[in-house]
Amino acid sequence: MDTSNYLAIGDFAKRSGIKRKALIYYDQMGFFKPEIVDEKGYRYYHYHQLYAANKLLFLKDIGMSLKEIEKNMYGVSDSKEMIQLLQQQKELVIKKQQYYQQMQELIEMQQQLLLESQNVNFSEILIMQQTATPLFSCKEVINAEYPRMSLAISALYQKTLAYGYEFPYPPGMMVNLPAANGEFCFKNTTYYTKVPTSDVYRPAGKYLACYVQGDMDYQGAFIEMQAYAEEKGIELVGNLYIDFILNELVSQNFDKFILKLQIAIKELIFY
Repeated sequence: MDTSNYLAIGDFAKRSGIKRKALIYYDQMGFFKPEIVDEKGYRYYHYHQLYAANKLLFLKDIGMSLKEIEKNMYGVSDSKEMIQLLQQQKELVIKKQQYYQQMQELIEMQQQLLLESQNVNFSEILIMQQTATPLFSCKEVINAEYPRMSLAISALYQKTLAYGYEFPYPPGMMVNLPAANGEFCFKNTTYYTKVPTSDVYRPAGKYLACYVQGDMDYQGAFIEMQAYAEEKGIELVGNLYIDFILNELVSQNFDKFILKLQIAIKELIFY
């Protein structure tokens, strides 16, 4: 047998960049076969099959599965079809880029919260300038005096994913103070996650803020904020927001969570 125009499988593997085991597997799959298999079972590839190998590697490198490669390896035979195929793959790549961009934003968001948790002073009440924060919230109000936080947060995460967000973002809860006549009440609480984009925002502006840990007296902390505001001539407006800045990523015990209470202020009479 004249093999001057052929490469044995080992040589073809070296020159094509496809591992020998992979070539055998592709042969068994039936979509990239050697031109010759001699009586001893040795595989030989024609030199022109290096072009096909290059195409195979290209399709693999741009993210196609073996099933997709098998379908398109020889089924696409003109530039128009290849343009359409590449456009489809480009759209998939864009979606993946968006996914990883959102993942990066999630990681950075959690990092910022954890860094903030390292510098809290539980005895201090602060005035902070906040940017507008997009939120995804559970529309259902938790109708319980003291809800199980683990169930509420898990349900919130599931709703966040079901709505189309890729990840369970950092959680928090909003107390509807106007509905509760200005009093802290879990029955008027809505849970939220801080997401990258949303039609619902926590408004930008100045906020009165303080930190509590775990099952501390939220009511007492809020009463202290009200007393501070009255003393300083600050008008509190809107809802009370509670961000979980140290959460289950660090501790699976809610008693060790660090929560940030925040409520917008309308004006400073004196300070």
